[in-house]
Amino acid sequence: MKTLRHPFLVCTLCIGLFAPAWADEQRNVRQAVSSGQYLPLAEILKIVEQHVPGRVLEVDLEADRQQGAVYEVEVLDSQNRKREIKVHAETGQLLELDDVPAAAQALIPLPTLLRQILAQYPGHIEDVELESGSNHLAVYEILLIQHNAQRLELVVDATTGQILQGAPKVENAVQSMMALPDILDLLLKTYPGIVLEAELERERHQRSNSWYYEIDIRLNDGRQMELHVDTHTASVLREKIKNEPKAP
Repeated sequence: MKTLRHPFLVCTLCIGLFAPAWADEQRNVRQAVSSGQYLPLAEILKIVEQHVPGRVLEVDLEADRQQGAVYEVEVLDSQNRKREIKVHAETGQLLELDDVPAAAQALIPLPTLLRQILAQYPGHIEDVELESGSNHLAVYEILLIQHNAQRLELVVDATTGQILQGAPKVENAVQSMMALPDILDLLLKTYPGIVLEAELERERHQRSNSWYYEIDIRLNDGRQMELHVDTHTASVLREKIKNEPKAP
């Protein structure tokens, strides 16, 4: 599937200086919103907040040949993890979460699901996150505090309400991980530059307790790379150029 991307920051969807082609694109977006063809950005962000609460970092508007106009939103969630969510610009339908298509089945309304959980485990909900599990399964990861003050972490099927397992914990995986300084030493030999950020992330496409480092490096040639790195071997699982150096 070929996707034509037209990136806009949140602010540049509203104002900004563009070359003529970008000005035309911006005008088309405004017309689509004013005519009711596209949902307003504020409404899209409310939908995003329902699925992935957090701080919006960036919004892209994509022209997809199969799905039409799609908003791709990058969010920094409550655990300081960068999340990506795709929402249909016309309907507000959730299409993808962290590069995995949303489950085809309708999700159980979150209030209904949480009441079911609290009926089994009385207490108070501390945190809820919608994730994409294996086999494109939409799941909720739920952290609650029981009346005995114990914390309970659950993974729940978002379409059936079935409790699948306890949420994976990083404490059970860190003992076999390479030390971050050793990983950075190896990476900088291949990607010489300055490390801007390094975060330990859980692989959301699996139910296993699998983790990786997300590392941002500004290369010596000016490009900024985002790398997903195996915590045990330091091998690069995925790389993405976040920006190209400006022409002189």
